[in-house]
Amino acid sequence: METTLTIARRLVDLYRQGQFVKAQEELYADDVLSLQPASALFEARLEGREAIVARERRLQQLVTELRVVNVSEPIVAEHHFSLAMTTEVTLPGLPARWQSEIGVYEVREGKIVVEQFFF
Repeated sequence: METTLTIARRLVDLYRQGQFVKAQEELYADDVLSLQPASALFEARLEGREAIVARERRLQQLVTELRVVNVSEPIVAEHHFSLAMTTEVTLPGLPARWQSEIGVYEVREGKIVVEQFFF
């Protein structure tokens, strides 16, 4: 079974490559829970890998350009890890903007079961 550190390192590797959908499809449990601040574009709470992948694909359709600037090394504590990420996002008709976020993840039985983002 994959360890939390192994999952964390793989997620960081895929994020650094900008492969967000691949990360979700490969590393997330079927019944994963996603929590984040509500916005005009996205729900605050989503359940299930399919819903999370669909949200990511919607985001990719909206974004003109997404540049991953930095993804930190993970900080791991038994079944949880966190990482910080900075991206530059361009939406149609708007200037590019920086977004910094912290993600906290819970791993059980070799899969991510909860993700929570703080912006």
